[in-house]
Amino acid sequence: MNKSDTVAELLLEAAKQINFETTCGHLRLLEITRHKINRIIPDAYTLESLNLMGYVSYRVEETPDDQMYMEPNEFLLPVAHFQSESYRTFGVPFLLKVKDVSVGASILNCRDFC
Repeated sequence: MNKSDTVAELLLEAAKQINFETTCGHLRLLEITRHKINRIIPDAYTLESLNLMGYVSYRVEETPDDQMYMEPNEFLLPVAHFQSESYRTFGVPFLLKVKDVSVGASILNCRDFC
């Protein structure tokens, strides 16, 4: 791979080495700092634009089927494990798909989620 290659090209090369668990077979590149997901790197970014110093690491992972398409009221929430203080993170962070089900300014009760 060259520095001028894009993240999309990196993911295509990675896909050749992976046995996919889901049907979509789409990969994404996550930027991780101190066990927290900072962002999903867009496919158009060049590899030379990635920060390869310090506490930053990158993870290629398969995008779950339910996260392939997002509705306007849905978003991905980065989840991290932490000890007694939120800055003391550990383990493998992940993304959780969340849906805003509120209607107008009304407040939902617990029974709305059961």
